[in-house]
Amino acid sequence: MDKFERVVHLHRILSAARRPVSRQRLMEELDCSRATLYRTVAFLRDHLGAPLESDEEQNGFYYDRSLEGVYELPGFWLGTQELVALLTAWQVIAGGEDGLLADAMHPLREKIEQLLEASHPTQGNLLARIHLVRQASRPVDQRIFGILAEALLTERRVRLRYHGRIRDDSSERAVSPQRLTWYRENWYLDAYCHRARALRSFAVERVEQASLLPEAALQVEPETLQTELDGGYGILSGPAAHVAEIRFAPAAARWVAEESWHPRQQGQWLEDGSWLLRLPYAQPRELLMDVARFGPDAEILSPPALRAQMRAYLEESLQPYGQEGD
Repeated sequence: MDKFERVVHLHRILSAARRPVSRQRLMEELDCSRATLYRTVAFLRDHLGAPLESDEEQNGFYYDRSLEGVYELPGFWLGTQELVALLTAWQVIAGGEDGLLADAMHPLREKIEQLLEASHPTQGNLLARIHLVRQASRPVDQRIFGILAEALLTERRVRLRYHGRIRDDSSERAVSPQRLTWYRENWYLDAYCHRARALRSFAVERVEQASLLPEAALQVEPETLQTELDGGYGILSGPAAHVAEIRFAPAAARWVAEESWHPRQQGQWLEDGSWLLRLPYAQPRELLMDVARFGPDAEILSPPALRAQMRAYLEESLQPYGQEGD
């Protein structure tokens, strides 16, 4: 634990304590010697102005709560792990130097890097030491994303012009945004569609136009969102109507057994070293695609209808390759 983290940790211990905390406990919590503890106490009290007092009878330290207000560390004080987590989150949300929200979040990034540099002086760009590989992400219009985010914060309806991929056409509709979902490197707007009178998920990059409406958004209960949108497998799942059973051969089982495919999944090891995975689903397309990537190391056992759909999907996938010898 470095000096930066030790000061933050000491502050949190004393803030949470209602009685003096013994020196012995503090040395154990901070993983430091008596001399280091006294230096940390002195820095927190003398340089940061904490109302830190000593209690000789109990051989400990405490915050003087008779002073007006609650003492907080000045500025943006977080531990190193928390700062690294924030820096990683910046990469995910901003999408890199030229990605979504990069300009808006740039001041936050600079502040985090300054704090990290102060606690861990190093050479070069700290951000370059956290490498996120983005795959299959689709660019989003920052202006449209901002409108959708504002609609969520102000609880207002939005008029969308949306180009769907399946029908390959555009349509206009009024929606009540419920949440923005980050799923597999892409953003989706979960909203109540007033035209369909149902909950829908819209790929944000397919929104061609967006404008705020004066009407208040219709608010859907979180339990309904979870049931309607998160119940089954995949982003466009709908309420779970079936349970799939998939057997993964030992070669794939060692990976799949440690993966989270769905919050309500169940898994068990079989005697031959295979992994049996059970999970709820509604729409089969995304599930079929994910199982197919394991090739012969995965087999759908049930229900029979899903097995038949997988067979048809694999046969359709072979058609571009023609017959053997062509």
